[in-house]
Amino acid sequence: MAKGFIELIKLPEKKNLPETAKPMQPEAKVLWVAIFVWLGWVATSGNPSCKEINPSFTCTRYVSHSGNDSNDCKTVQTACKTTDAAIEKANPTGDGICVDGSTPGTYVMGSTTSKSIVMKSINGTATISCSSPFKRAIEATGGVGSYFILDGLKFVTCGAGAVAFNSVAKVFVRNCTFDGNIGANGGALLIGPDRDAESLVCNSLFKNNIAWGNGEIGRAHV
Repeated sequence: MAKGFIELIKLPEKKNLPETAKPMQPEAKVLWVAIFVWLGWVATSGNPSCKEINPSFTCTRYVSHSGNDSNDCKTVQTACKTTDAAIEKANPTGDGICVDGSTPGTYVMGSTTSKSIVMKSINGTATISCSSPFKRAIEATGGVGSYFILDGLKFVTCGAGAVAFNSVAKVFVRNCTFDGNIGANGGALLIGPDRDAESLVCNSLFKNNIAWGNGEIGRAHV
């Protein structure tokens, strides 16, 4: 138990995989987390720390379906149309990207970045898919002091995995949904390989995701 609040599930290491570890089938009725984490924790929704993720967050970049990528993304009136453009224009040392979920439609995304980012859905749930069947929506790298936070977003039908964090010091995924994603290493979410990294996944739903390779060992009940 962690601080008497919840039971944390430590994911198994790569070695000594059980023979029963097989890729998850889409029709599975139980909800599994298709995640591969070198060292990290998957937390259930009762974890109070889930509510404390970056409490001082403010929107500094905006994305909406009615936006334009030639804008600076700095206000609702000058929002960008794509999350890729917002990340490209974000401050390298950290920015808060708010993605509007008030209108129907899917944001198509395929960003590779080393910036520290908080990406949050506002006015409903923003849905994101991948711009290419061979690329994740987000592939983030980092280092000492880096962070990446996802809050309230829905990632769907990515063909090379949805999101990957490599050597990002702090990774928080909160109130997100991963549905129908496929990937060799972490069909929905890949976090690794820095053993000193801090990672927390909470209040999030994983369903119909398929992972093979290293992703086989990253399944746990949410």
